[in-house]
Amino acid sequence: MRDRKIRNLLRLVLAAGLCGLTLYTLSARSVGYVGVGSSLDPWGGFIASTRTADKHPNDVLFESLSDSVAVVYNERGVPQIFASSDRDAIMTLGYVVARDRLFQLDFVPRVASGRLAEVLGSDAIESDRFLRSTGMEFGAQLNHQRIDSVGGIERDLLSWYALGVNSFLKSINANSLPFEFRLLGYAPREFEPIDAIRVLQYMSYDLSFRGPDAARHRFASLDR
Repeated sequence: MRDRKIRNLLRLVLAAGLCGLTLYTLSARSVGYVGVGSSLDPWGGFIASTRTADKHPNDVLFESLSDSVAVVYNERGVPQIFASSDRDAIMTLGYVVARDRLFQLDFVPRVASGRLAEVLGSDAIESDRFLRSTGMEFGAQLNHQRIDSVGGIERDLLSWYALGVNSFLKSINANSLPFEFRLLGYAPREFEPIDAIRVLQYMSYDLSFRGPDAARHRFASLDR
Protein backbone atom coordinates (compact mmCIF):
# COMPACT_ATOMS: atom_id res chain seq x y z
CA MET A 1 0.00 0.00 0.00
CA ARG A 2 2.79 2.38 0.92
CA ASP A 3 4.68 1.62 -2.31
CA ARG A 4 1.53 2.35 -4.31
CA LYS A 5 1.11 5.74 -2.63
CA ILE A 6 4.73 6.59 -3.36
CA ARG A 7 4.32 5.61 -7.02
CA ASN A 8 1.15 7.68 -7.32
CA LEU A 9 2.89 10.65 -5.72
CA LEU A 10 5.82 10.31 -8.12
CA ARG A 11 3.43 10.16 -11.07
CA LEU A 12 1.69 13.31 -9.83
CA VAL A 13 4.99 15.16 -9.43
CA LEU A 14 6.15 14.01 -12.86
CA ALA A 15 2.86 15.07 -14.48
CA ALA A 16 3.03 18.49 -12.81
CA GLY A 17 6.62 18.91 -13.94
CA LEU A 18 5.81 17.99 -17.53
CA CYS A 19 2.82 20.33 -17.49
CA GLY A 20 4.96 23.18 -16.19
CA LEU A 21 7.69 22.48 -18.74
CA THR A 22 5.14 22.44 -21.56
CA LEU A 23 3.65 25.77 -20.50
CA TYR A 24 7.12 27.29 -20.17
CA THR A 25 8.09 26.07 -23.64
CA LEU A 26 4.88 27.41 -25.18
CA SER A 27 5.30 30.73 -23.39
CA ALA A 28 8.89 31.23 -24.53
CA ARG A 29 8.95 33.52 -27.51
CA SER A 30 11.62 34.74 -29.86
CA VAL A 31 10.97 37.59 -32.29
CA GLY A 32 8.44 36.47 -34.86
CA TYR A 33 6.96 33.63 -32.82
CA VAL A 34 3.99 33.89 -30.49
CA GLY A 35 4.23 32.52 -26.96
CA VAL A 36 0.96 30.57 -26.93
CA GLY A 37 1.38 29.35 -23.38
CA SER A 38 1.06 32.88 -22.01
CA SER A 39 -2.60 32.87 -23.00
CA LEU A 40 -3.19 30.05 -20.49
CA ASP A 41 -1.65 31.94 -17.59
CA PRO A 42 -4.51 32.48 -15.08
CA TRP A 43 -2.83 35.63 -13.71
CA GLY A 44 -1.70 37.23 -16.95
CA GLY A 45 -3.51 35.44 -19.78
CA PHE A 46 -6.79 36.11 -21.53
CA ILE A 47 -8.81 35.15 -18.44
CA ALA A 48 -7.12 37.89 -16.42
CA SER A 49 -7.79 40.36 -19.23
CA THR A 50 -11.53 39.75 -19.04
CA ARG A 51 -11.57 40.51 -15.32
CA THR A 52 -10.60 44.15 -15.89
CA ALA A 53 -12.27 44.79 -19.24
CA ASP A 54 -15.31 46.59 -17.81
CA LYS A 55 -13.71 48.39 -14.86
CA HIS A 56 -13.60 52.13 -15.54
CA PRO A 57 -13.14 54.64 -12.71
CA ASN A 58 -15.26 57.78 -13.12
CA ASP A 59 -12.59 60.22 -11.97
CA VAL A 60 -9.23 60.61 -13.69
CA LEU A 61 -6.32 62.33 -11.99
CA PHE A 62 -2.67 62.19 -13.01
CA GLU A 63 0.33 64.42 -12.51
CA SER A 64 0.03 66.55 -15.67
CA LEU A 65 -3.59 67.60 -15.10
CA SER A 66 -4.33 71.02 -13.64
CA ASP A 67 -7.63 69.84 -12.14
CA SER A 68 -9.64 66.65 -11.68
CA VAL A 69 -11.55 65.37 -14.70
CA ALA A 70 -14.75 63.32 -14.77
CA VAL A 71 -15.05 60.50 -17.29
CA VAL A 72 -18.50 58.95 -17.65
CA TYR A 73 -19.07 55.84 -19.76
CA ASN A 74 -22.50 55.51 -21.32
CA GLU A 75 -24.40 52.26 -21.78
CA ARG A 76 -22.40 51.51 -24.94
CA GLY A 77 -19.06 51.97 -23.24
CA VAL A 78 -18.32 55.32 -24.92
CA PRO A 79 -16.43 57.72 -22.60
CA GLN A 80 -17.67 61.27 -22.08
CA ILE A 81 -15.06 63.64 -20.68
CA PHE A 82 -15.88 66.64 -18.48
CA ALA A 83 -12.90 68.93 -17.88
CA SER A 84 -12.32 72.56 -16.92
CA SER A 85 -9.88 73.24 -19.78
CA ASP A 86 -9.15 72.06 -23.32
CA ARG A 87 -5.69 70.95 -22.22
CA ASP A 88 -7.04 68.70 -19.48
CA ALA A 89 -9.75 67.34 -21.78
CA ILE A 90 -7.33 66.35 -24.55
CA MET A 91 -4.80 64.87 -22.13
CA THR A 92 -7.56 62.85 -20.52
CA LEU A 93 -8.71 61.71 -23.96
CA GLY A 94 -5.22 60.34 -24.61
CA TYR A 95 -5.17 58.73 -21.18
CA VAL A 96 -8.58 57.08 -21.63
CA VAL A 97 -7.86 55.84 -25.16
CA ALA A 98 -4.58 54.37 -23.91
CA ARG A 99 -6.41 52.71 -21.03
CA ASP A 100 -8.96 51.19 -23.39
CA ARG A 101 -6.91 50.69 -26.59
CA LEU A 102 -3.23 50.66 -25.68
CA PHE A 103 -2.28 47.87 -28.07
CA GLN A 104 -3.92 49.61 -31.03
CA LEU A 105 -2.21 52.90 -30.13
CA ASP A 106 1.16 51.16 -30.29
CA PHE A 107 0.54 48.73 -33.15
CA VAL A 108 -1.25 50.93 -35.71
CA PRO A 109 1.57 53.53 -35.87
CA ARG A 110 3.97 50.63 -36.42
CA VAL A 111 1.81 49.48 -39.33
CA ALA A 112 1.61 52.97 -40.84
CA SER A 113 5.36 53.53 -40.56
CA GLY A 114 6.29 50.04 -41.79
CA ARG A 115 7.98 48.94 -38.57
CA LEU A 116 6.30 45.63 -37.83
CA ALA A 117 9.53 43.64 -38.17
CA GLU A 118 10.82 45.34 -35.03
CA VAL A 119 8.36 43.30 -32.97
CA LEU A 120 7.24 40.48 -35.31
CA GLY A 121 10.61 39.53 -36.75
CA SER A 122 11.91 39.01 -40.27
CA ASP A 123 8.65 37.47 -41.48
CA ALA A 124 7.16 40.98 -41.47
CA ILE A 125 9.87 42.58 -43.62
CA GLU A 126 7.95 42.20 -46.87
CA SER A 127 4.86 43.72 -45.27
CA ASP A 128 6.98 46.62 -44.02
CA ARG A 129 8.36 47.21 -47.50
CA PHE A 130 4.88 47.41 -48.96
CA LEU A 131 3.57 49.61 -46.15
CA ARG A 132 6.43 52.05 -46.64
CA SER A 133 5.75 52.11 -50.38
CA THR A 134 2.22 53.42 -49.75
CA GLY A 135 3.60 56.74 -48.53
CA MET A 136 1.81 56.70 -45.17
CA GLU A 137 4.99 57.42 -43.22
CA PHE A 138 6.08 60.03 -45.76
CA GLY A 139 2.74 61.80 -45.40
CA ALA A 140 2.89 61.61 -41.61
CA GLN A 141 6.36 63.15 -41.57
CA LEU A 142 5.31 65.99 -43.89
CA ASN A 143 2.21 66.76 -41.85
CA HIS A 144 4.14 66.68 -38.60
CA GLN A 145 6.80 69.02 -39.97
CA ARG A 146 4.13 71.46 -41.13
CA ILE A 147 2.29 71.39 -37.80
CA ASP A 148 5.51 71.71 -35.84
CA SER A 149 6.72 74.68 -37.90
CA VAL A 150 3.41 76.55 -37.77
CA GLY A 151 2.75 75.82 -34.09
CA GLY A 152 -0.55 76.91 -32.63
CA ILE A 153 -3.44 74.76 -31.50
CA GLU A 154 -2.69 71.79 -33.77
CA ARG A 155 0.73 71.27 -32.21
CA ASP A 156 -0.73 71.75 -28.73
CA LEU A 157 -3.45 69.16 -29.35
CA LEU A 158 -0.94 66.54 -30.50
CA SER A 159 1.37 67.26 -27.55
CA TRP A 160 -1.44 67.14 -25.00
CA TYR A 161 -2.79 63.89 -26.43
CA ALA A 162 0.65 62.23 -26.37
CA LEU A 163 1.18 63.45 -22.82
CA GLY A 164 -2.05 61.76 -21.75
CA VAL A 165 -1.13 58.48 -23.43
CA ASN A 166 2.31 58.45 -21.82
CA SER A 167 0.85 59.35 -18.43
CA PHE A 168 -1.17 56.15 -18.59
CA LEU A 169 1.91 54.18 -19.68
CA LYS A 170 3.77 55.42 -16.61
CA SER A 171 0.91 54.34 -14.35
CA ILE A 172 1.09 50.64 -15.22
CA ASN A 173 3.68 47.88 -15.02
CA ALA A 174 4.53 44.90 -17.20
CA ASN A 175 1.90 42.72 -15.51
CA SER A 176 -0.80 45.29 -16.31
CA LEU A 177 -0.12 45.42 -20.04
CA PRO A 178 -2.92 44.32 -22.37
CA PHE A 179 -2.94 40.66 -23.28
CA GLU A 180 -1.70 41.28 -26.85
CA PHE A 181 1.65 42.58 -25.63
CA ARG A 182 2.18 39.55 -23.41
CA LEU A 183 1.17 37.24 -26.24
CA LEU A 184 3.59 38.83 -28.72
CA GLY A 185 6.30 39.31 -26.11
CA TYR A 186 7.08 43.00 -26.36
CA ALA A 187 6.35 46.22 -24.48
CA PRO A 188 4.88 49.43 -25.93
CA ARG A 189 7.19 52.33 -26.64
CA GLU A 190 6.58 55.93 -25.63
CA PHE A 191 3.82 57.54 -27.69
CA GLU A 192 4.98 60.47 -29.83
CA PRO A 193 2.84 63.30 -31.25
CA ILE A 194 3.53 62.04 -34.77
CA ASP A 195 2.01 58.68 -33.83
CA ALA A 196 -1.44 60.31 -33.75
CA ILE A 197 -0.86 61.45 -37.34
CA ARG A 198 0.27 57.95 -38.28
CA VAL A 199 -3.03 56.60 -36.97
CA LEU A 200 -4.91 59.09 -39.16
CA GLN A 201 -2.74 58.17 -42.15
CA TYR A 202 -3.57 54.51 -41.66
CA MET A 203 -7.29 55.25 -41.28
CA SER A 204 -7.20 57.21 -44.54
CA TYR A 205 -5.40 54.35 -46.28
CA ASP A 206 -7.67 51.67 -44.84
CA LEU A 207 -10.85 53.52 -45.84
CA SER A 208 -9.60 54.44 -49.32
CA PHE A 209 -7.91 51.34 -50.75
CA ARG A 210 -9.07 47.81 -51.34
CA GLY A 211 -5.84 46.06 -52.22
CA PRO A 212 -2.12 46.52 -52.91
CA ASP A 213 -2.61 47.21 -56.63
CA ALA A 214 -5.10 50.00 -55.93
CA ALA A 215 -2.78 51.50 -53.34
CA ARG A 216 0.24 51.50 -55.62
CA HIS A 217 -1.79 52.92 -58.51
CA ARG A 218 -3.24 55.72 -56.38
CA PHE A 219 0.10 56.79 -54.92
CA ALA A 220 1.90 56.43 -58.26
CA SER A 221 -0.58 58.86 -59.80
CA LEU A 222 0.42 61.51 -57.25
CA ASP A 223 3.91 61.68 -58.75
CA ARG A 224 2.73 62.47 -62.27
